Amino acid sequence: MISVRDAAAVILAAGAGSRFGGGKVRAALDGRPLLAHVLAAVREAGIGRVVVVLGRDAGAVLDAVRDDDPAALEQVLVAVNPTPERGLATSLRLGFGAVTAVAPAVAPAVTPPTGVLVLLGDQPRVRADVLRDLCGAAASAHAIAVVPRYAGDATPNPVLLLPAGWPLVAGLTGDRGLGPLLAADPARVVRVAVPGANPDVDTPADLAVLAAVANPAAPPGPGTVHSANPTRVGQPAWEGIILVDPVCGMSVEPADVRHIADHEGQTYAFCCAGCRTRFANNPARYLALA
Repeated sequence: MISVRDAAAVILAAGAGSRFGGGKVRAALDGRPLLAHVLAAVREAGIGRVVVVLGRDAGAVLDAVRDDDPAALEQVLVAVNPTPERGLATSLRLGFGAVTAVAPAVAPAVTPPTGVLVLLGDQPRVRADVLRDLCGAAASAHAIAVVPRYAGDATPNPVLLLPAGWPLVAGLTGDRGLGPLLAADPARVVRVAVPGANPDVDTPADLAVLAAVANPAAPPGPGTVHSANPTRVGQPAWEGIILVDPVCGMSVEPADVRHIADHEGQTYAFCCAGCRTRFANNPARYLALA
């Protein structure tokens, strides 16, 4: 357990967003840039010091964020990755080095943080309560990280990297981030059950789906997932989620569960955002065929 004020955050937002068509973290959701949502969650949680890593479009991103909220970048250190095409690992190493250095200009503390939260700039539904839950989790001195286990998807982000796991950062390469390293030592990773989901935005279609559904930070409603839901007899299921896409009939592996929806107390997994959108528009049609 660590204090959120003693923690730091690194927000990775340097990617080109080629699948999105460029300018991804500047794209608007609920009238705000994606990155602005992530910054707001970090600020709401009370994280002590923050570094955001940007790429070649840093100027345009900063302008978009400041246009939304002139105070959004106060006390935030901006690091620019000159070679983001070399992969996510280069941004993580850059941001991690900046946030763990003693930097009085960023925060009055003169000691390193007690943990570093690693967030993605294209996950605008990340929530402050989840960040606080990760910091408040009980972890041994040998634990390397604390990660969320969402009820609504399999996203293992954000990651709270504890001091015992900091040496892992130096060994990162390519575009995979911390996931493979944490998977290689699961006994030293603390998992915290949290409600909701934390979808990322890879394509314009992903953004459209997020814009069409309720914000998970809002009171529960359609689309909220509860993993304890009963399942239909004869349907393959995992943690209460039906693993057969009711729209196209494709089976969804548990590790690939990313797109989900609730209907009348049952949770369904979908192969893609498009199938989930079609289901949300007319669930009765597809359940009648299932």
